[in-house]
Formats: sequence, structure tokens, C-alpha cells
Amino acid sequence: MSRIIRMLVAVAGAFGLAALGLSLGAAHAAAATASATPDHIFLLRILNNPDTNGDSGTWAHDDATYAITVTNIGPQTYRVIFLGAGKWRAVPGDPAPLDLTGLTAMGSESGPLAVVDSYTLWGADGPPSYANLAKFLTFTGSTIAYIDGILTDTNPQIYANPSAPPNPGVGLADVATFLFSNPMGPGGINYNYTEGSYAWYYTYLPTAEVYTYSSSGTRDVPVGIFTNGG
Repeated sequence: MSRIIRMLVAVAGAFGLAALGLSLGAAHAAAATASATPDHIFLLRILNNPDTNGDSGTWAHDDATYAITVTNIGPQTYRVIFLGAGKWRAVPGDPAPLDLTGLTAMGSESGPLAVVDSYTLWGADGPPSYANLAKFLTFTGSTIAYIDGILTDTNPQIYANPSAPPNPGVGLADVATFLFSNPMGPGGINYNYTEGSYAWYYTYLPTAEVYTYSSSGTRDVPVGIFTNGG
């Protein structure tokens, strides 16, 4: 587990996120379900990814780099853990994520982001690979490039179905399945998987406000822009 934690520290350091100490607590919680010696490790950067967490739709865009560990836990069964760090930036004029009325609006705020997410996949044809991930992200509408040696999605999009235009944004469930050679089956476009624990931490440094969106609940401490807008 310490290896996984060190990866998050390294990724966070690249974004200058030393102030986001609580990201390590989240990483410990998710890493408890992961192997200390994963079979595969990948790095993926996603830029300008629309953020639709909360109740108000897209309220921000994220730039984040994810360390992805994949562990084979049974026949065609894998556990995929994401540890991410980056930055969020608000969409000016869009409602705050925790505003249920739609009457507030974000301004030009931004800040550090930390992400922990986990999935269990079954029926997956291994091994996972960068080649699979790049191929399927490209196929579904994203634009892929290597930037500073890291596979980077510079235009994240996913087709809702082959005959429809792509929807903006790439979800981590898509990424988890796209690592394998058969993401279209056997159970559908995002085949058999279950999501485990997850946590997204958004920090607004001027007031030390932290918005937490997680499998254990949602909170805003202290209450501020994520509830009342900018």
C-alpha cells in the first residue's frame, strides 16, 4: 500500500498540491482494498474534463493526472484503483455544485483536486495495456497525445452510442474498462463492473474550504462557494 501512497504523493507534487494533505487520508482508505503489489501500473492525464458531480450538472472543468493500479484477483476479474491529483476551475455563471435551487453562480474560482476511485471488473480479457486505452479513447471521440511522456486525453469525449455525437467528458469507469481488449462486452458498453469506494476532494485555498463528494457522503466545510456560489 505504501507504494500506491507514494505514487499519489508524486502525482500531487507535480501539481504543487502539498497543501492538500487530506488527499493522503483518502488514498489510505481506498488503498486498503488494493494489493500492495499491483500487477500493472498506468499513468493517464485528462485535461478539460467536465465535472458533473453534485446536483447542478457541469459546474467546473478538471485537469488531473491519475495513477492507475490494476490487480488480477481471479479469472478475468480485476481490481482497478485510481489515485488522481490536479486542479479544478469553475465555469463562471453555472450553479454551485451543492446548490439545489440553481439560483447561485460560480465565478472564476479554481483550486487543487484529489481523487480516489475503485472498480472491480469481471469478464475482462487481459492483460490491460496503454494500447487498449489509447485505441478505445480515440474510438469514442477523445483526442490522445503523449505530453511529457504521459498518455494524455486532450479532448475528453465519449459516444453515447455509435450513431450519436459524443458527449463531453470521460468517466473513470470508461477508463477502467478501456484498459482491456473487450470493453464492449460481454455485458454492454461498460461491461460488468462495480464501483467501490470513491472520493473527490475540491479545495478552495483562499478560505481553506473543502468540498467532498464521496461514497460515504457529500459535505462542504466550511460552507462557502461550493454551496453559495462565488
